[in-house]
This record gives sequence, C-alpha cells and structure tokens, in this order.
Amino acid sequence: MNLPVVKDLKVLVFVSLFLFVVQPVNAADVVFTCAADGIGDQDDMCLWLHPEDPAKSLIITADKDAWKLFVYNLRGEELGTYPLPHRPGNIDVVYNFSFNGRLVDLVGFNTRSVNNARFGFYMINEATLELDSLGFPQTDGWNDELYGCALYRSPVNQSFYAFGSDQSSKIQQYHFFDDGNGGIAVELKRSWQNGSAFFPTEGMVADHENGLLYAANENEGIYVYDAEEDQPTGHIRFLGLDPGKLDDDVEGVAIYYAANGSGYLIASSQGENYFSVFERAGDNAFVGTFQINGVRDTDGIDVLSSSLDENFPAGIFACHNDRLEPQHVELVSWEDISNDFEENLIIDTTYWNPRLATTASKDFEFDQAQLEIYPNPASSLININFEVNRPSRVQCLIYDANGREIARLNDQDHIAGKFHLRWESPSAVPQGLVYCKVLIGEQTIVRKVIII
Repeated sequence: MNLPVVKDLKVLVFVSLFLFVVQPVNAADVVFTCAADGIGDQDDMCLWLHPEDPAKSLIITADKDAWKLFVYNLRGEELGTYPLPHRPGNIDVVYNFSFNGRLVDLVGFNTRSVNNARFGFYMINEATLELDSLGFPQTDGWNDELYGCALYRSPVNQSFYAFGSDQSSKIQQYHFFDDGNGGIAVELKRSWQNGSAFFPTEGMVADHENGLLYAANENEGIYVYDAEEDQPTGHIRFLGLDPGKLDDDVEGVAIYYAANGSGYLIASSQGENYFSVFERAGDNAFVGTFQINGVRDTDGIDVLSSSLDENFPAGIFACHNDRLEPQHVELVSWEDISNDFEENLIIDTTYWNPRLATTASKDFEFDQAQLEIYPNPASSLININFEVNRPSRVQCLIYDANGREIARLNDQDHIAGKFHLRWESPSAVPQGLVYCKVLIGEQTIVRKVIII
C-alpha cells in the first residue's frame, strides 16, 4: 500500500497507530445463538458429545446471574432449565464416570458460594437429554469465592478430579467419586498458588490425554502443570502475556484434540476481543489468532472436534458473548475458523473419542512392539499378542465406536512374558470400527480394529 509523505510528527504517530490497530484479523461467523428466556450472563459452557447420535449432542451453559444451568441442542434451542441453590461459575464435562454400578457422563461446576458447597455435579441422561443433580459436596480451605473449575480423568490411574481456583488464584485438586448414597464425594489431594494472588484465575482446562492442567491467571498468562495428584505443584512452563498473541485478561481456555498428540490450546483474550491458538504438543508454540464477528469480551469457551451434523460437520466452537445484555453463547463452525488461517488449522473429526482414555503414563513410552493385533480388518476371529516386561495387572477391553465396552478379554495379573488372546465373537458385532484397549500396569494403548 502506498502512503503519502507525512511531515507532521503528530499525524505520523496517528497514522502509525491506525495501521497497527486495523491490521486484518481472522474472523468467523456465528451459526446459532443460545439465548433462552430468563438468561442473565451465560459466563461459561461445555459441549457434550452424544454416545450414539452426534446430532443429539448438547451445549450446557452456566448462568451466574440467573443462578441456572441451561441445556441447548445444536441449533441453539433450549431443551431444559435447571435452577440452582448456588450461583454457578465455570462448567466442564467428563465421560464414563462409574456411578451406581454403571458408566455415566457428568457435568461439574464451581459455585460462587462463600459457604463450603463449592462444587456441583449433574448427571446427563443420554436418553432424555435431561440433567439429574448429584449434589454439592462440601470443601474447605479456600481464601475466597471460587472463580474457575476444570474436570479431569487421569490417563494414568483412570480416576476423576475437579480443580477449583479462587479469586486469589489458589488452586485445589480434588479426587471425586461415587459416595455410595446417590451423590458425589470429594477428597482434597493438592493445593498451590497459580501466579500472583493479586489477580484471579478463572479459565482452566485439563488435557485428558497428556495429563496436563492449563490455568490462566487473568493478568499474567497461562501456567501449565502436571495434572497427576502425586506430582510436584511447580509449573512446567508458562505462556506469558505477549501483545497481539495473548493479552489480558486471559479468560476461557479449551483443548482441540487431534491425532498423534497434535491439536490446539485455545484461549480467550477478553480485553482485546480475540482468541489465541497454540500448539497442543511440545512447548505450546503460538499459531495465530482469530475473531468471531459480533462477539466481544468473551469469557468462557469450549471446542469439540467431532463431526456433529450438517451445520457442524467438522466440529464446533462455542463462546460467551458479552456484546449485548443478557449475555448469549454463540456456536461457530470449526471449519470456518480453520479456513480463516493462511495455513488452515487441523480438522480431525475421527481421532478423539472422549469416552476412551488413549494415552500411556508420561513416565515412559509404550513399546509398539508389545502389542500385535491380526488380522485387521477381521470378520470372525481376532488374535491379540502382547508382551509384559515385568509382573503387572493386564486388561484387554473391546469398545464400540461410541466408547461402550462390548467385550472384556483379560483382567488378571501376569508375570513377565509373551501372551496370546483370541476374540472369537467379532461376527456378532456390527460392521465398522471398534477399539481394542490394552492396559499393562500404568501403560495404556488403544488400537483401531475394522470389523467386516
């Protein structure tokens, strides 16, 4: 672009600032809006993937002003409203939680209550798409009200955890489990300080595959921690504020999962109205930024890579919108966001199944030679060979494409050595994709098997 010669210093400064501010930024369009009657400020949301029909997946929002949870379908239509006894904060979802003898999916959220009921849990009924309360377990040891929450299923021990963060950026990690009486019990595991106590931490997300917690101190940046309960609480790395890449205040954070450890960490820079994208792998290298047309001052975000329906065939991104009152949640096509980058972002709709834990312990790599499955594709018989390097508990499980266990071929202790299993009933399974999951001690590997 050719510019006229400017002699006046004030004009030159103005032109320079103008050019800096109006540089083009990637922008995507809203597809649907979640704005039920009676909303106030839907500050955060989570995306739930239906186990059988992705088109029936849900958006569940936490409204801190209305003191309610709202449930929407993929067109932004309200399916249910759930008044709460406590003001909700951030909300998250986990899958295949063992409750009352069966596997269920849960949403969990922090409350802004100043008493001890700092977390709330609801079970998702996949048949009716309704929520059932599992209570508000008691916790203590907080400095003030909770601002943020993230749920986590460990790939190491398969246990479930809730992380909470209060207004002074104190984080506490709780193991949560079925209390045997129709509710959820929690047990404190770790506590630590996330950066300066002068600034709050609200946005947090756990990487269920890599065993990491990302916690955003709003005025400092994103601290990265080992999410396992027995690990040190010092941060592994820090993604600090960097104008144009990550600006304060840093609010919502989310994970986009893709194959081979790839994908993205996404963060909302609320103060500058854009979203930052970092690599999920390695040291979280910066990728770029994008905006959403008509969206400002975003707090919570979430993303899901699965192909859902004709409107979201390549995944979905959801975000809080503070541009108007009451505050809406906007639904955006991941493909639209991807295409706005000069080098398109990854689109991987087949890899991530949140009902399957697919990673090994970070302490050592799983030797691919330890597991052999043949033939693949298969029609009537599958052979599974595996090697145990030291005495270990070994499980071999078969899951369908929706993450439901359909066969348990092995669940016992083994001495070191080589072993062989046979699965003789694949002909009774509908044709298509299944998963073979083998756990040897703390090691886990999942292989895809095609049934023909």
